[in-house]
Amino acid sequence: MQPGYFSNENIVKAMPHDHLFIWMEMVSAIKQDLKAGCKVADFGCSSGELLRVLCAGVPNLIDPIKPAIAVGLELETMRDVLIKAASKMPSGLPIVLSSAPLHAFASQFDVILSHEVLYLVEDLADTFAAAFAALKAGGVLCAATAGYIENEYYQRWQSKFKKRGITVFNHSKDEYAALLKLAGFDQVQVIPILLTKQVYHRWRSERAFDDWEWFESQHDEERYFTKVGKLAFIARRTIG
Repeated sequence: MQPGYFSNENIVKAMPHDHLFIWMEMVSAIKQDLKAGCKVADFGCSSGELLRVLCAGVPNLIDPIKPAIAVGLELETMRDVLIKAASKMPSGLPIVLSSAPLHAFASQFDVILSHEVLYLVEDLADTFAAAFAALKAGGVLCAATAGYIENEYYQRWQSKFKKRGITVFNHSKDEYAALLKLAGFDQVQVIPILLTKQVYHRWRSERAFDDWEWFESQHDEERYFTKVGKLAFIARRTIG
């Protein structure tokens, strides 16, 4: 990761390089909801890089949102990752990392973010219901994933997940949307998350293509990020 992308040099540099640009597309989709003083959760936060990016800002891409609190949530099995991440957290950032379940945060958050987690969740209906309950009235969930059965790349990657011992669940984009509505969300929007060719080549100009495990060639990777991409499910709790 080139240090110039971040205003805070302490942000984890080992973060997958493409994540920054995908995150910026997610953030842009709900920019009006990420206001100073808001309360944000990252469901499936890993070591908390997305929250650190939001709090620190990214020059020429996003200003710091200055949330009142930002909570990163992970499974109990990820406790060691969270402890290590917390030990490296720059002082002054309002970030808390926790393995508490979503249902422990009734009506706490203005925004819940989630990147590439949905296809790993077995109890998706319960998880969406917990997310609904964790949001304040007027809150929004923005969850992005390539893990939907209509995505040709997701189908291609099934054997790779299996080889790594990763259990995934196959839902269609309509199923995701239907389960969100079933959970209580009264506004559900599905939008594509793509990079422009300009942004893709900006990224690749700084790091040579080497992802032979997931893509057949750089052209194949470019096609994925610029033409196929991911979907963001934006669900709003507009009722109390």
